[in-house]
Amino acid sequence: MLTEIAVIGPLSAALRARTAARLAQATGPVVLTVSSDGLPLEDIATPQAVAEVAALADRLASLTGSVALLGGDVRGAALELALGATHRIASPDAQMGFSDLAFGLVPGAGGTQRLPRLVGGAQALRLLLHSAVLGAAEALAIGLVDQVAQDDPRLLARGLAGAAEPRRRGFADGRGYLAAVAAARQTATRPAPRHMVDCIEAALLLPVEQGRALERVCLADLAASDTALGLHHAARALQAAGGGPGARVARLGLWGGGAQAVGLAAQALRAGLTVQCAAAERETVVRLLADLAEWQQAEVQAGRLSPQARDDDWARLLPQVGVDGLSGVDLAVMMAAGDVPGPKLSLGTDPVAGVAHLTRLDGLGEVQPNGAAPADLARAVGFVRAMGWVPVVTGGGHPVALRLAQALSDAVHWAEGQGRPRDTIARALAAAGLAGGSGDALGAGGVADEVALRCLAALANAGARAIAAAEAPSALHVDAVAVAAGLMLRATGGPMYQADRRGLLVLRRDLMQWQADDAALWSPAPLLDRLVSDGRGFTSG
Repeated sequence: MLTEIAVIGPLSAALRARTAARLAQATGPVVLTVSSDGLPLEDIATPQAVAEVAALADRLASLTGSVALLGGDVRGAALELALGATHRIASPDAQMGFSDLAFGLVPGAGGTQRLPRLVGGAQALRLLLHSAVLGAAEALAIGLVDQVAQDDPRLLARGLAGAAEPRRRGFADGRGYLAAVAAARQTATRPAPRHMVDCIEAALLLPVEQGRALERVCLADLAASDTALGLHHAARALQAAGGGPGARVARLGLWGGGAQAVGLAAQALRAGLTVQCAAAERETVVRLLADLAEWQQAEVQAGRLSPQARDDDWARLLPQVGVDGLSGVDLAVMMAAGDVPGPKLSLGTDPVAGVAHLTRLDGLGEVQPNGAAPADLARAVGFVRAMGWVPVVTGGGHPVALRLAQALSDAVHWAEGQGRPRDTIARALAAAGLAGGSGDALGAGGVADEVALRCLAALANAGARAIAAAEAPSALHVDAVAVAAGLMLRATGGPMYQADRRGLLVLRRDLMQWQADDAALWSPAPLLDRLVSDGRGFTSG
């Protein structure tokens, strides 16, 4: 008897339990529809949750002739579940991939053992080490799926259910497989990639159960590491502070001119948006168009932009004089003051009451509500996402990103004033995961260099002041800003998380010792005193 089961949405505990019950009742082949980006954030690396997904995949594998029908996003643990089926069919819209390495982990539900049997060592390493995301056609080409359904996927899946498994060729070229493993090992310098390579190698060389056991040991080892804990905290902070998915923005209005407007227009066009640029004076619009054309030509000459892409971008640029040029836009970005109709987002030095304000720093788009209506705030968040930036919704007043950047700059300036060479300072910051550094000191007993410790303390102290001033709604928002803006490596978790790990008593002691050097920078924030008195941390309890 054919059983049909749908696994839609995050693999929550309730969904895992329902799926397990349905699979337990199945007496013949199963058609399992999967559309899920995997485990919820709180369950990633949780032994019980991972073991439950592994059990689901094993049960599916025991039902010979079962079919997994993949549609939409199928990521991480959800894709591991689908690997347990005898056959896999993808809808044309399917997107498949693994994101475990983004959390400093390896798959734990059999993914490192089943995947290479299907696609071979080189492709498995590409998917797992580089978090490659495959569309249906490419997944078919490498053997991850057996068919792509062009018409009725369910009808195709039902017809395939019960059929024998086709011959898999993932292990056909053993020498090529081991050569791919050896090449990957040369560049796998950090623990998670090294473990990933070991697991892929084990899939070829060890019996299945021993390979699965190695995978479980590697996952348990990594899940307890400082890197994985920091990455998990950063993901939690970005999720909490990100403002949700946001509203769709496809047509952007741009009011005003200047270099910032040119840069924004160029980036919006590259992101595929239609841009309606307008200003009160004709000269402002003409200058923007001329500067944008000059920038595009330079990009073409440098080989970073093709002539066809430039022409396509230009076709989506609609200039006009006056506010009527902004009619029909999803969101208008104000570069200058003016009576602009419709949903608005201000960008500049002066936030406008009732209008969400955007501050850009590296990959961050910090959005301050400033009393904007919820629908307008959602459009602002949607615009940030459409541009490929990471949105963080903070509070009012001074932008958190600028407060943190200034604190880091001031701490570095102090170190320079003490005669520390710039290259020495740069190495210390890099080792601590600051200012885009590698974070090499994070897994070596913690940060010991005084300059790095002072910088971390300055960032945490500035974050505490931002919270007290209602600029940041919580410590999670501060951490989200710091990692999204590139001020701290994501694996650090952010300044408030690092302060909690070191201990607020230790942080307060250090700040009190250093405050004579620069009271504005290192005098302990009153919030820190209150938390120490209450026995609480920034990000917990």
